[in-house]
Amino acid sequence: MSQQFDPTSPFPPAEWETTRPTARAARLKRRLFETERWIDVERARFATESYRTTEGQPIALRRAKMLLHLVRSMSLAIHPDELIVGNRSVWPRMGVIAPEGAVEWVDRELEILPTRPQDRFQINAAQIEELRAEIFPYWRGQTLEDIVAARIPEDVERAVRGKAFSLNQTDHAQGHILPDVEAWLYLGICGLREKVLAARQQPDVQTEGQQIFYEASLIALQAAQELMQRYASLARPLAATCPEAARREELARIAEICDWLSEHPARDFREALQAVWFLFVLLQIESNASSFSPGRFDQYMLPYLERDLASGRLSLTQAQELLEYLWLKFSGVVLLRSSKSARYFAGFPIGFNIVLGGQRPGGGDATTILSYMALRAQADLGLTQPNLSIRLHQNSPEAFLQAAAFVIGRGSGMPQVFNDEVIIPAQLSRGVAPADALNYAVVGCVELSTPGKALGWSDAAMFNLTRVLELTLFGGRDPQTGEQIGLETPPLDQMSGFAELEAAYEQQLAHFVRLMVKGCNIVDAIHAEIYPSPFLSLVISDCLERGLDVTAGGAHYNFSGVQGVQLANVADSLAAVRQAVFDEKWLTAADLLAALKEDFAGREVLRQRLINRVPKYGNDDDRVDQYAQKWGNRYSDLVGQYPTIRGGVYQPGFYTVSAHVPMGANVGSTPDGRHAGTPLADGGLSPSAGRDRRGATAALNSVAKINLQLASNGTLLNMKFLPSFFAGPEALKKFVILLRGFGKLHIPHVQFNVVSAETLRQAQTHPEEYRSLVVRVAGYSAYFTELDKTLQDEIISRTEFTDVG
Repeated sequence: MSQQFDPTSPFPPAEWETTRPTARAARLKRRLFETERWIDVERARFATESYRTTEGQPIALRRAKMLLHLVRSMSLAIHPDELIVGNRSVWPRMGVIAPEGAVEWVDRELEILPTRPQDRFQINAAQIEELRAEIFPYWRGQTLEDIVAARIPEDVERAVRGKAFSLNQTDHAQGHILPDVEAWLYLGICGLREKVLAARQQPDVQTEGQQIFYEASLIALQAAQELMQRYASLARPLAATCPEAARREELARIAEICDWLSEHPARDFREALQAVWFLFVLLQIESNASSFSPGRFDQYMLPYLERDLASGRLSLTQAQELLEYLWLKFSGVVLLRSSKSARYFAGFPIGFNIVLGGQRPGGGDATTILSYMALRAQADLGLTQPNLSIRLHQNSPEAFLQAAAFVIGRGSGMPQVFNDEVIIPAQLSRGVAPADALNYAVVGCVELSTPGKALGWSDAAMFNLTRVLELTLFGGRDPQTGEQIGLETPPLDQMSGFAELEAAYEQQLAHFVRLMVKGCNIVDAIHAEIYPSPFLSLVISDCLERGLDVTAGGAHYNFSGVQGVQLANVADSLAAVRQAVFDEKWLTAADLLAALKEDFAGREVLRQRLINRVPKYGNDDDRVDQYAQKWGNRYSDLVGQYPTIRGGVYQPGFYTVSAHVPMGANVGSTPDGRHAGTPLADGGLSPSAGRDRRGATAALNSVAKINLQLASNGTLLNMKFLPSFFAGPEALKKFVILLRGFGKLHIPHVQFNVVSAETLRQAQTHPEEYRSLVVRVAGYSAYFTELDKTLQDEIISRTEFTDVG
């Protein structure tokens, strides 16, 4: 890579024409995915040991002492070729059990972990015996899962059981946050310790809870220090006995870096990379949660790179190699989920989101040389983590967008694109300060937040808009069981007109949103009670100043985010009911309800008429788009009126992860012609598969009619292109024109799958030949062959019907 890169120059430069990892990076990547995924029992063992010895102590101290015991006891390794070291387990991609979150579902699934349909892990008989004999008995009745189940009231439980919504974060820690990486790098362990000691001496620190908080903070810092010292102690003897001079020197340097970072701030680019990784390893060890996101990496890492380039300490090529070693570390962490949860979050989405470009706090474009280097790393490695994103605004450099287009065209589903023109005003509307709104970053999949200042609780729940419409059509009852799940409103065949249907849907929406918030608040409070995060609180603004844990409201901003799923099916279904039943009257309400209850058995002609005769969302047709607009806005308004228990507000969003598949399994046939149990539309704003037939521009125009400034938690729009679209000398320029058009439409997010249905079918047939094939699921990328067949088939179907060439 050339020493200097002019962001105004034509793209791509010659060195991008062939992108591939270095030989060392290729070896690391190969080992990463050739190593079998095993269950890790150590965290469960050592967490249990710690909790047994701290019974009766304040929970914040118990959590901090658990972290300290974990880092002192866990097995460590420095693997061949590694220059960036550390992980939360001795081998990469291990399934870590955090028993304080849940043990019941883990116990039920121990024997099927190697064979279950999704997210498999190996486990042996000795591990099963230890878990069942020594670990699980201690935790029964006191896990997060147990306490949530005991405290959720019957009305909320009925709604959850009736599949109107799901409550998340009920069996593991929250995560979903942007730590203050810049402060971590700048202050180091010593600086943070001084900050804790100074805060503890403030005259307004008077409560016992505050003193406990500061004591826990110091213990957490001790844990961070000792983890780094242990890696230094591991590297030194490896260096002393290594027969290869070059590797001996590398191991000695690793020891030196870890020793320095155990007390001091990073001094150069390599130390900063290692410090960043230690931060996220420690967050994972403490909480075992998803979506701790690095945020604006190309901003806070830039000073270290610039100093090293100016002094000659590093060449740009060397810096690129080091960056890619960090990228490989991000792919070494996966999350063990229950079989049920794995269907909603399939393919190990751990959510290390890095966002590039955007604007500086004072205004002006923020693209840096690191923005290009991060894109190059994705092009070279083709990994699923970190989850790479870019920020787009009207003054984004052409070369940067062409570089992003180049990487998108390679087919990893990254980077995804976020639109400053709508997201910044949305952040301002929720009370975020202007400088913080300009500095927004992305959490996990597509959630929006402020680096180092907010607990957004951005994955609190998923609300099934289509299921609520189904219940509305049948008077609040489940059409198969007859159970009264929602409010008692007239069923469709007792309604006098379409306006009555919409009024009933409004009632049911308001009812279930209220119950969802009620349930979320209960889960939120339980996290603060039993799951404080002393280490995380060190890197979130205002926690130290207030002496208050992040889970209890210590952050500067305190939101909760809930996702609406799936607007496309709602809009298409309402348009069908209005046209067929009330306007043209070629179908009676009673006949429609009968057809839906029987999954269109013997009524295929009717189903095809509903599919093909009625307009569909995604084609820039106001006859149906009006319902996506109306009910998307109404859902957002209903959610946004509720406060959180931590002093913020609820934020609505529209995205699904992979939940459109299992949530579709919970919904019967719908008036848009969809069969019972089949997936809902993917993403959150995407049209139903095969229904958007007028091209990409028409689909974007349909989405843009919704007031997405209200959806400040994040939205997801999935689009699909054939690889041939990116062929030819003018392809990147054409794609950039599409991106700039997207920016003008005030749509917050778009992502792209660039793969043919035929390639996906080949991967199903010959999985060993396609192990590195990456697809975009919904807000994250995954290896296609690691997904279960149901999700594979769903991805193929929507790719097959909506290829754009």
